[in-house]
Amino acid sequence: MAIFTILKSNIRHGKGSFTSIIILMVIVILAFTTTMSIKDNCEKSISKAYDSIGAGEITAALKEEDLTEEMLGLIKNNKNVDHVTVTEGVFCDKATFEDEESQVPWLMRSFDSDSIKVFKENITGYIKSPESLEKGEIYVPLGAGSLMHFDIGDTLNMSVAGQNYDLKVKGFVEDPIYGMSALPSKIVYVSDEDLADMIEKAESAKGNDDVLGKAVYLNIYKSESSSYTDSEFQSEINKESSVIDYSIMSMKKSSAILLNTAIPDIIMSFMVAFIVILIIVVMVIMGNSVSTSIEMNYTDLGIMKSQGFNNGQIKSLYVLQNIIAEIIGFVLGILLVIPFMKVFGRIFQPLTSVLSSCDISLGKSFLLIFAIIAASALFIMVVTRKVGKVSPVRAITGNSESVYFDSALNVPISKKNLSLSLAFRQFTSCKRRYVASIIVSSCLVFFLITIMGFANSLSSKTTLENLNGVYYELSIDFKDDAPTDELLEEIDRVVEEGTPIEKKYYMAEKTASIEGNPVNLMVYKNEVDIPVYKGRMPQNSNEVIVSDGYVDEYSPKVGDKVVVSYMGKNSEYVISGFCKNTFFAAMNLDGAKKLDINNIDQANYNLRNPEKGDEVAEAIKQKYGERLEAKCDAEIGGEIIDTALNGIRLSISIFAVLFAFITVSMVCKKAFIQEKIDIGIYKSVGFRSNDLRLQFALRFLIVAVLGSVLGVMISLLLSGRFILLILSSLEITEFPFGFTATMILIPVISICFCFFVFAYIISRKVKSVEIKDLVTE
Repeated sequence: MAIFTILKSNIRHGKGSFTSIIILMVIVILAFTTTMSIKDNCEKSISKAYDSIGAGEITAALKEEDLTEEMLGLIKNNKNVDHVTVTEGVFCDKATFEDEESQVPWLMRSFDSDSIKVFKENITGYIKSPESLEKGEIYVPLGAGSLMHFDIGDTLNMSVAGQNYDLKVKGFVEDPIYGMSALPSKIVYVSDEDLADMIEKAESAKGNDDVLGKAVYLNIYKSESSSYTDSEFQSEINKESSVIDYSIMSMKKSSAILLNTAIPDIIMSFMVAFIVILIIVVMVIMGNSVSTSIEMNYTDLGIMKSQGFNNGQIKSLYVLQNIIAEIIGFVLGILLVIPFMKVFGRIFQPLTSVLSSCDISLGKSFLLIFAIIAASALFIMVVTRKVGKVSPVRAITGNSESVYFDSALNVPISKKNLSLSLAFRQFTSCKRRYVASIIVSSCLVFFLITIMGFANSLSSKTTLENLNGVYYELSIDFKDDAPTDELLEEIDRVVEEGTPIEKKYYMAEKTASIEGNPVNLMVYKNEVDIPVYKGRMPQNSNEVIVSDGYVDEYSPKVGDKVVVSYMGKNSEYVISGFCKNTFFAAMNLDGAKKLDINNIDQANYNLRNPEKGDEVAEAIKQKYGERLEAKCDAEIGGEIIDTALNGIRLSISIFAVLFAFITVSMVCKKAFIQEKIDIGIYKSVGFRSNDLRLQFALRFLIVAVLGSVLGVMISLLLSGRFILLILSSLEITEFPFGFTATMILIPVISICFCFFVFAYIISRKVKSVEIKDLVTE
């Protein structure tokens, strides 16, 4: 019972530090639980939405003439297939809204209110009984509206079989397969009357190579007795029937879920990196607080030892005190997650086109708090090893230090600059006391610089590059003949007249398959820089890199051989490396010639100044006329991603600033209590309270300056490496971390200002320090 009595007393008398640890834990738990909840809710909601629409394990849309009776028979007769549904439709060759245009085919289908859910206008739920469509009306996936910036009531112009239709958006639907904003292909629902007219136009346009025409949409359902995974099932079906090879659009369930969660996972991984930094700094602050507390309570600890308390019991007091603060912080953090989830819980809906729930992932939060409690208990046991050196005799007699206000560096005290010289002399005489404060201030500067650089570098560009491997704003499509080297060089010069080129890709994009599973195949002519987290880029004509979407399902290794298929051509390649992507593969042009891909048809550019892209595209079109099509899409879905990232950046900034303020306040309060005797001495020889407050604040300004210098040096050396080390565990191998003068000056000035102002404010208690307190001591 004695332990708990002392524990209660320690908490009551040290409530400032106790409260600070609680608040720091609230920040950690709030950030972590919100992040994990959003991530988990995305995955659960997408899987649930897929099941609710009753889609098969494989969906595919292809031209009607490409689906032969023989192909359909091979699919239906496969022992792993339960059944197949075939739905009529028609391909839209181009959809346009104001300045936004999608030339990737959209599939037009009739609307089924039993399986397709329509969102309410505020996108917080579903309409229970959605209205049927009238002529000229359409339902579209939420992701299409986010991608092309249209809303309910707007009118889209759609080109179907050479005919233009003006169709009014009646509402947004949930589509976990093709609805995501990152996927250009979409399924759009039209009235029966409009669909019949479109199919009639498509029938009459047969033989016209410029239109896709009539479509069939397949749902292929796997038999319950099948032991195949979705990927094995798709590979088997495609090997027998080649249905995937002939599809304009195709997707399997596992791919739909993976594609939908890819961008949220990457964005949330950035938040996880912030939380890791936060936890590390919390541990440092906690250790400093405990160490300082031992020095402050030297006499009390000596008395406790004289009364029979052993080192283990005293250490347990510090451990229990921090564990109680952590548990309280955990509870308060969980309570605050509820309103936080209402604000940020559905931040990814425009990306996924799926209604997200706002559930809280309590299980992972409990695991985190248990891990923090275990780590902090171990850390505090290490920090409190100095308890063993406390001498009861020295503590009781007050002989904890033999010489006071003395050091090897005896800086003279100047009458002219008395406050400043006294502050510096006291600082040099109590170096060990202030070293911890310098370390804390350097940690804070490092923390803020790292977080600022991290937050500033978060952009749709970095996110999409980590998702897709390649990212470009300016795209050039060559219409007829393959571009010559001379033409490519001329185009490079035109681009560079407008803006420097960051990266360029002379390439062709093809829909191919690896071992029967569809991939987006990139064929490149020049040396390109694709982030490869294992292995290397292809150097020989028999090599290919594949993405982790393929890796997750098949677990291949560097050096394994795979068969790549394209338009009936097959060739064996060696895997030379793995990249971060969903379903992607890349090889050089020499390797692609084995698949009868002999030329590139695109030149794409990553621009240093994307805002100049439109001017550059116009200059290229004017110079080269009908030979190519040049366009700049500086967003490529980036605006939607930036909306989510802005929320993350705002959260990180608020948490970081609040964290810094609490920590500085905590350090200054501890120091003031430590220097109570010093203040009594100063007052006894005639110093005024205001002079003493200024001395105290100046000492901490010196601490902040020294800590800032150290923090900046550490940041320049380690910030970028530290962020990349955290992200590398998520297989993100590149992150454009850079330093600017603002990024360094703002944290330094902020920390110095906070240390000075907080120290001055906290030292207002100087007025309550009486000389008789010194005599009592």
